[in-house]
Amino acid sequence: MMKKNLLLLLGLVLFTSINAQVYFEEKFNSNIPATWQNIDNTTNGGGVWEWVSGGGTGLAVFDSDGYGNDGIAENADLITPMFDCTSAASVYLKIEGLFAEYSTSAGRVYASNNNGTSWTLVKTINTDSEDQYINLTAIAAGNDSVKLKFNYQGSWAYFWVLDAVKVYTPDANDASMLSIDNSIYVDLNGSPISFTGTMQNSGSSNITSFVINYSVDGAPLVSSTITGVNIPFGGTYTYTHPTTWAPTSAGSKSVVVSIGNVNGSADANLADNAATKEFSVFDVAVQRVPLFEVFTSSTCGPCKPGNTNFHNIVDTKPAGDYTSIKYQQDFPGTGDPYTTAESTSRRNYYGVNSIPRMEIDGGWDQNASSFTEALYTDARARPAFMTLKATYNVDTASKTVSIKVDGQSIQAYPAGTYKLHVAVLEKTTTKNVKSNGETEFFNVMKKMVPNESGTAIAAIPNGYVIDEEFTYTFNGNYILPSNGTAANNVNHATAHTVEGFDDLEVVVFVQENQTLDVLQSAKAKIDTDNDKYSDEEETAAGSNPNDALSTPLNVSIKDINTVSVFNVYPNPATDKFNVEVKTVNNETVTVELLSILGETLQTVKTTNMAVFNTSNFAKGVYMVKVVAYNKVVATTPVVVR
Repeated sequence: MMKKNLLLLLGLVLFTSINAQVYFEEKFNSNIPATWQNIDNTTNGGGVWEWVSGGGTGLAVFDSDGYGNDGIAENADLITPMFDCTSAASVYLKIEGLFAEYSTSAGRVYASNNNGTSWTLVKTINTDSEDQYINLTAIAAGNDSVKLKFNYQGSWAYFWVLDAVKVYTPDANDASMLSIDNSIYVDLNGSPISFTGTMQNSGSSNITSFVINYSVDGAPLVSSTITGVNIPFGGTYTYTHPTTWAPTSAGSKSVVVSIGNVNGSADANLADNAATKEFSVFDVAVQRVPLFEVFTSSTCGPCKPGNTNFHNIVDTKPAGDYTSIKYQQDFPGTGDPYTTAESTSRRNYYGVNSIPRMEIDGGWDQNASSFTEALYTDARARPAFMTLKATYNVDTASKTVSIKVDGQSIQAYPAGTYKLHVAVLEKTTTKNVKSNGETEFFNVMKKMVPNESGTAIAAIPNGYVIDEEFTYTFNGNYILPSNGTAANNVNHATAHTVEGFDDLEVVVFVQENQTLDVLQSAKAKIDTDNDKYSDEEETAAGSNPNDALSTPLNVSIKDINTVSVFNVYPNPATDKFNVEVKTVNNETVTVELLSILGETLQTVKTTNMAVFNTSNFAKGVYMVKVVAYNKVVATTPVVVR
């Protein structure tokens, strides 16, 4: 079931000032004015429109979800005062807001030119949608007794939010640039790209032609004329610039796409004619492990099919190819018993106002039922510029989880606020069953370590190394909260909600705090002997995963049976790179160069220096492995550019 966090919606839309004749305007900054009529058309308390404040502005809202599952049909009108359009030859309506559809809910807009004696239906809204643009000329132009009516009908559905209502005569030729939709990542060695995005007609005349331009890092405009279109007032158009862009160097590139010369005339409002986007041009990348975060609840009916759809897709994929976290929520109703303060905080971090809701690497934000195979493939195909891995161990007796996280960037990231997040999950839970028909719940977040704020990373230059260790002990005994309300959330200082400590797993990820972009994620691998090396690594290297003294990656210079020197340079490499390696006893070691998939490409035996020729290698990330004393004693990634 949808749940609103209406204060978060305040940031979704901002009314653009238009230099045009305005006949009526309301922004609901302080209330729903007393001059408006707010009418419950039912006879049994179906509900009325409400005003919601936040962030110095306000919203007029019919909150069907908030009225709950009371079995009462809702039918409510919000009617403007009368206004005068006598001087207008053309009249248009712009509604800023958000309609969230569920079941048979609908919003309807009516107009009257006789002070509400009779009404004409001008718009029906019965799908999820945002701003509405309506031509009222036939009804309102030249009339002095115009009114508007906003009618909501539903029953425990979602909501309709009005942020602003404006009746005006727009300028004839006015185009607005809404977005540049290309991925921010551009492969230097890939095909040239065509800039594409969305523009909108904000003028009264249909747009039949316009000029589209782009500029990279302030270079001269690349312009082209688009013809053969017919975009009505309020209509949007997906543009593609005919001239492609082929970057010539790696790095950050600032791109501005703009529109002008609408219908052969100057645009009346130049303030909204351009969009800017920062692109990252790369020449080498690593495989991305996408993070899928799902906000759900055992009291949410639509969450069951959402979770089913999600698992139908990801459960067929190799376990290490993606990561997933489920955050149980405190709604609808009293919510899921396994709701925590951290799970609701994570929801607010994204501004999530409905469930089931799903985030893909902090970007794609939709109902989990809308997740597709294509979206999974796209998420995997997106390049990453950081390696990340983790191990974990669970001491079931002390209820302590120990976690080791390692990673390294292969290129510099822009300045930002980066965080390393660690989430301890329970693979399957069954005791939080409520009303939605689900009997098992998967990848349920139990604790963020140290908390939902994560661990700060000041900056990520090329070659930045992540080397972090975490320990968390679950306190007290198991409890099953009666519901998900804040008063009943588990207090981690005194209790826990883990059904089985032998069923825990760990997901780690790095995220930029402002853009919400997830750089990379990893599913931690079990480390039975808690020596910071996974059982998988130790078994592959011939060491004992149950013996903490037998490790595959020991590079301590204090151990007489390990290496004393280990350097790889230059890294990144072009035609060749060197591996300087020495053991304290000057023994011969084997240095192997492996593909990222573990395939051995070259092998050199040496007592001090190995040189690898990479002039014919594809650009990418490779691994260097040093074997001595019949075990792996050192590894590191190397980048070939």
